[in-house]
Order: sequence, then C-alpha cells, then structure tokens
Amino acid sequence: ISTAVRPKRSGICLVTTCRRVVRNRVMRASTPLFSTTLVLSAAIAVPTGVHASQHLLWSSRTPCPIPGVHHPITFANETHGFLLTGSTNNAPATSEFYIYDESADQWTDVSATSAAYPGPPRSFGYGVVIPELNSTKAYLGFGAALDGQRLSDLWELDMATLKWRKLPNLPDNHGRRHPAMNVVRNADTGKFEIHVGLGDTFTNGRFVNLNDFWKFDIESKTWSRLPDLPGAPRHHPFYFGIGSQSYAGFGHSPYGIERDWYALKSDSSIDPSWTVESSMASYEVQVHDDGSALYSNEPVTKEARVAGTQFSIELPLKGGESNLKGSLGFVLSGDGDNHGPMEEGQFHAFYPARNQLLEGPEGTSSSWWRQLPPHPGYSRWAPGSFVMRGTARAYFTGGYDRALRILFSDLWMIDLSGLFHSYDGEQDFQVEIEEVTGNNGTNAVGDMENQDESSASFTPAVLESESSASPAMLTSSSGRINRCMMTTSVALW
Repeated sequence: ISTAVRPKRSGICLVTTCRRVVRNRVMRASTPLFSTTLVLSAAIAVPTGVHASQHLLWSSRTPCPIPGVHHPITFANETHGFLLTGSTNNAPATSEFYIYDESADQWTDVSATSAAYPGPPRSFGYGVVIPELNSTKAYLGFGAALDGQRLSDLWELDMATLKWRKLPNLPDNHGRRHPAMNVVRNADTGKFEIHVGLGDTFTNGRFVNLNDFWKFDIESKTWSRLPDLPGAPRHHPFYFGIGSQSYAGFGHSPYGIERDWYALKSDSSIDPSWTVESSMASYEVQVHDDGSALYSNEPVTKEARVAGTQFSIELPLKGGESNLKGSLGFVLSGDGDNHGPMEEGQFHAFYPARNQLLEGPEGTSSSWWRQLPPHPGYSRWAPGSFVMRGTARAYFTGGYDRALRILFSDLWMIDLSGLFHSYDGEQDFQVEIEEVTGNNGTNAVGDMENQDESSASFTPAVLESESSASPAMLTSSSGRINRCMMTTSVALW
C-alpha cells in the first residue's frame, strides 16, 4: 500500500530549467523533480532513465513507546538506534532510554534496568558516535536539567555492554543548552575528536547566546579551546561533521533566525580558522541515469531555520563492505524564519565543495544545498534522527508539530542510497552536469504546477524489559498524519 503525496511549494513551481548553458537544445521537464511517497508496504519500481535519487521514499516504522518527546538524544550503531532523555508532556527533562532493533523493527525500554542512564534527567542535550564500523562508544551530554540549570557534563556509553562512564566536564563554567556537537577525524593525526559549541546559558542571571567552540580529545580525555564561530552567537543550530570538517550554522541568534553556514577543519595547525560556506539556498535537481542533471533556475528556498535535526553519512567506512561511496550532510525539519512551523518537513542535503557526487549550480569550487523529499506532515520543532552506521538508511522520530499541536513518538525511515555512487573499490567518479536553455538561449521554463550490512553483531547485554509498540499510524491521502494515540497539547519547556 502506498500513498503518493504531492509536495507543497507555497506557490513555487515544482520544476524550472537549470541555470547555465552547456548544450543548445531544449529539455522541458515533464515530471516533477522528485516524488514523495509514504510507504507502509510496497514494491516500488523506479522508472527507466530516472536516477534513483528522484525516488526517495519515507517509510513508516514502529513508533517508540514513549508517549511523545522533543529534544531526545539520538544516535545509532550498525544494528540498533538509541533514544535517550528529552522532554515529554509529563516532565521538562527525563531519563528515558529506549533501544531500537532495526532488523526486528522493535523498541525496548531499558530505563529501569541495569543499563539505565545514570546522569541527571535532561533535555536539549546531544550525542554522537564515532564514524567507524564496530566502534562501540557513544558520547552524549549537555542540555538542561529539571530546574533549567545548564549542564556541561559528558558521558560515554558502550553500546555493546550498555556500561556507562563519566568523562571530564566541559570547562566552560556555565553549561549550555542545545549546542552543536560534532565528531570529526583530525586530518593530520587521524584521531577522532568531538567539537562542542554554541548553545545558550545564563550568566549572572542573564540569558546569553554563545559562539564559543571546544575540542574534546577522545584519546587523552582532555578539553581545549577552539576559535569562536565568526557569526552571531546562537542556540539551537544545525551542525554535522564530515571527515575532518566540522560544520555549524543556522539557529537562533539575538538578531533572529539565521541562515549562514560555516566550517572548521580539524588538523594540527596552531591557528585554525573557520571558513564561510554556502548559506541556505537549496535547489531542486533532476538527475538522469546517464549522469546529466537539471537544476531549478533559482533556489526553491533560502529560508533561515532553527530547531530541527541533522546527520551526516560517509561511505564507505573503514573496515566496511558498502558498495556506496560519498560524503554528505543533511538538515531535516525544524522551524522556519519566524520560529514557527514550515508548511512541510523540509529536508536538504549539503554537498561539500569539490565533492565527487554532484557538481553544484556554481561549479565544483562551491558547496551547495539540494532539496530532498520532505518528511510527512508539517515541520517539527526539536525532533531526533539517527543513521544506521555504514549504511544510507536514516531514521526520523519525535518532535513537536506546532501547527497541529501534536508531540510525536513516531518513527520514519528513508533510504538515501540513491544519492551516493555505486563503488567497486577502484573507480573514480565524476558526474556530468547538463544545463539547458531554450532555442533563443534563454531559460526555458517547464510549468509543473498542475501535474500531479557489515556489523559488529551487536546484541545489547542488558535488555531486560520489553515494551510493546504504540498503535500503528495511519496516513490520509493528503499525507497528514493521524495517530491512534496522540497528545493534543505540549508544554514547551
């Protein structure tokens, strides 16, 4: 059973032609650049000649048994996803701990077991895992406690034994709520490190946005200061790490919601510095099997954003056997430039400069953003996400729908393999960019407004109590979500 959803574009045409000229021939697009499909159980055939990246599908999975949550800490290894803490209708901060078994599509509540999270109840915290197959360690912390106190603690979880270890606090003397938190590999030493920065706190009783950044050396268990973000201080940013690059931006500053974007390279230089990357300006793209591509004439959105979720995918990982190659970052959902809901759950991929996957509208030297199929329903404030490590399968869960006043605990999956190259271990990849004009050399506009793995054999050592899943979710023909058990109001702590 599948329900096709016609994406809303707020009056923006779904398809226009691309920007620059390579060949003097007209190619008017006759189909939408992508289709959004919600899949409950279906076998989908991709049309011949259309690249797999045009048919990315959101599929419903078993909801987490928690009765709705925003600001959960979420991450995954090769086989299991983890959801911890966050805010519910019953408490502004919790110690909830659930584990998702991907192969069984089943959640287990370990909150009251010997694996229970030992730190203070919290929300607005974050966590990361090392992008290396069979690494068992996850790192999480920060956020706000029950009384609103900002936290600066850092914890290590062994995802195989479910044992916890307290690590040194971030020495910022004030703690922070919803910061950026990335894990990157040092370009010179090859060692992994964690970058933490931005967020908000209180100093002398006054609310303050932050722009400082810190580095945690995982091997030595020590903190050191990094350069401040050059943009405005902010909280609730978007962020992710790709290779040795730590990316951060967007978010809520004293001046409003931001759309700027920055990168900091991790290496052994004495004076590292941030570089300015492409601000949010996302394009629709149609890619064909022959590697040619059509861009929208202008970005389909330049909207600033805050309070969503994010992740990166790097393939193949060391020691892995993935047949996919490439590295991308992703930002998903959140609030728009008025800190309110967006009409759809916007989803965008970030292509770094000089990537080997797809050249951007401005050429290979610039990073760029690509619009992907939105998640079902309106955008959500403070959801969570995780990627099964070593794959391109991404999961989306929780968050608050401000438009419908629903606090979610649902789970959706999208396989992003179509965005990456097939990999044989030897071949170098380059995608040809085909750009189209009309007969007179001007852009021809197509009006589509009216057309419709390898794993660590992970088995948690402690899974003593098992909770049943929430009732199945139903999807209407409009794509709006209805839940058999839903919360109609939420305390926005």
